[in-house]
Amino acid sequence: MKEILNVALIGCGWIAADKHLPAVTSQPDLKMYALCDIRSERAEALKKQYHIDAKVYTDYREMLKDPEIDIVEVATPNPLHCEMTVAALEAGKHVLCEKPMATTKAECELMIAAAKKAGKIAMVFVVEGAAPIENEVDRIDILYGLGVRQLGVTYSESNALGNGCKEVHDGGLTMFGKQCVERMNKVGMLIDVSHCGPQTAYDAITYSKKPIIMSHVGAKGVWNTKRMASDEMIQAVAVKGGVVGIEAAPHTTMSKTKMTHDLDSFMEHFEYVKNMVGIDHVGFGVDCLYGDHVGVHHAFAQALSIAATSKTGAEYEEVPYVKYLENPTESSWNIIRWLVKHNYSDEDIAKVIGGNAIRVLQEVWA
Repeated sequence: MKEILNVALIGCGWIAADKHLPAVTSQPDLKMYALCDIRSERAEALKKQYHIDAKVYTDYREMLKDPEIDIVEVATPNPLHCEMTVAALEAGKHVLCEKPMATTKAECELMIAAAKKAGKIAMVFVVEGAAPIENEVDRIDILYGLGVRQLGVTYSESNALGNGCKEVHDGGLTMFGKQCVERMNKVGMLIDVSHCGPQTAYDAITYSKKPIIMSHVGAKGVWNTKRMASDEMIQAVAVKGGVVGIEAAPHTTMSKTKMTHDLDSFMEHFEYVKNMVGIDHVGFGVDCLYGDHVGVHHAFAQALSIAATSKTGAEYEEVPYVKYLENPTESSWNIIRWLVKHNYSDEDIAKVIGGNAIRVLQEVWA
């Protein structure tokens, strides 16, 4: 990998000046290599303001021909996002597109397909817990306008929508929670119940008219903790047409036969869910990061008082990292290697590493 990545920016308006330029120029491993705007004077003004030696273009198509560009940032008016993002992906560039992703569902699907074809990353903006909306259902529309397309009902702790999985008692989805589920269905926002209490999760699944996901959990039938999903919950998600993603956050998806958390114990959860509900309703939400995930996980659990959600009463070996799932890069490669080694077909591998999730997004966004 190159030591310094070259960034090209399309659109030199206020959001470029206030957000994109400061972010890129503050990173030692990024270089603002090119600026593009139909008004060249705006690009020249940014060069002067940030004291950068960037190339200036007025036609983004000409700019995309430059092989030295690694990353393209799209900061143009919303109706132009799809056209420019697809063009950049087809030119072999990584893309960061300003919110909202696009103006229609069809454009979003086109951008995702282009990213997949080009072998680049397409990202859906997610808020893991709905606490920020407090008791204002209209904030869902605001989040949607900011580009959020997936929202968790709770994050372990309770909020106005329902109860989190750390709670001793779970009264289920509140009346306000039902209003929020209705609104998310209406605007086309995917509902995630990974960190909900069991009754709250079940109520949300039942009340929703569209598929729901548990983006990062494991199977309680394999490792019995509050963060794992029961057989009944997994089946309910599948019946609704949703997907259960298997997580690999440290010391979560272990098993009675594999008391050390690693790829094999993680895949035991995957196969348990797959055997129960079928290949169309399972995937991966590894929930890992670059760096000391174990240390971060401990600090986070203590700060939110959610450490109890991972306790079983059984003794297990604490690991400094989850072997073969150390970070998103290692996880991606090693999960596919495991599936190939265990004779999964190309069709089934395509489903579980993204195809199932895309199907659910298409249904929810329709």
